[in-house]
Amino acid sequence: MKRNCYKATIVLDTRNYSDSVESLVDKLKDTFVALGSQISDVERIGQRNFERITDKNFQSGIYVRISFEAESTVPELIKDRFALDKTINRMMIERCK
Repeated sequence: MKRNCYKATIVLDTRNYSDSVESLVDKLKDTFVALGSQISDVERIGQRNFERITDKNFQSGIYVRISFEAESTVPELIKDRFALDKTINRMMIERCK
């Protein structure tokens, strides 16, 4: 089956997470690979303030961008896997051009 190139931009919420951010990024990478992705790059963008604040107790987040190749069904599987994960505040997966 044909594999496509994707970029996932993820905002981490580490307020109630006691381990290091690196362990959280490793957990993300392991899940991506377990669902059939081949990771080509992981970019740690760092802490950024939100332009629109929806929660006054959470005004900035840690951004991570993961580039990967996968079959077309994998992005939805990734979104479903992290839908209820409290350490993932936001996730956007876009297809590369």
